[in-house]
Amino acid sequence: MSRSNPFIRKPRRPNWTVLAIGEGETEKAFLQFLKGLYNKREDGISIKVNYAGGGDPECVIDHAIKMNPKNYNRAFVLLDKDLPCRQTYLKKARTNKLELIWCVLCIEGLFLKILEPAFDASVKTTSECKRLFEGKYLSEGAKLDPEKYAKIFSHGFIESKRGQVQELDRIIKLMTEKI
Repeated sequence: MSRSNPFIRKPRRPNWTVLAIGEGETEKAFLQFLKGLYNKREDGISIKVNYAGGGDPECVIDHAIKMNPKNYNRAFVLLDKDLPCRQTYLKKARTNKLELIWCVLCIEGLFLKILEPAFDASVKTTSECKRLFEGKYLSEGAKLDPEKYAKIFSHGFIESKRGQVQELDRIIKLMTEKI
């Protein structure tokens, strides 16, 4: 009878897996930033962050379904609310265990909602939100680097805004809580 080598470690397997998909590269960078901020190795949670390459919500949902969300304990998609989505796709997302988080118009609108309490997204357009955020906080290229978000979103600041910004709180809960 042979014995196994006691010095060879068996691969660690996380006991909880999360698939986080952003609509575009900016969403992916922000999700990676939040993952770095909240995901600790000892938590036993493995988070895979990806993006769909833009497009309308239906294309993003199709892309997410191709990534087999049923293979994860949790899967969610961060979407812009600027384009409509048909009910058939919303039902398709539910049957494939995908949770949808809708941003205020666009991801930049969500950022502004977090950073500026007086910001009213209902009177803005997507292009106005992008122009305002890029002019005040991060340039178009800087938005794609997860490390740049640390300049404007500290851990304490994010924690203080969780109670005020429902979308932010939901993203963090989906990434960190085992339910």
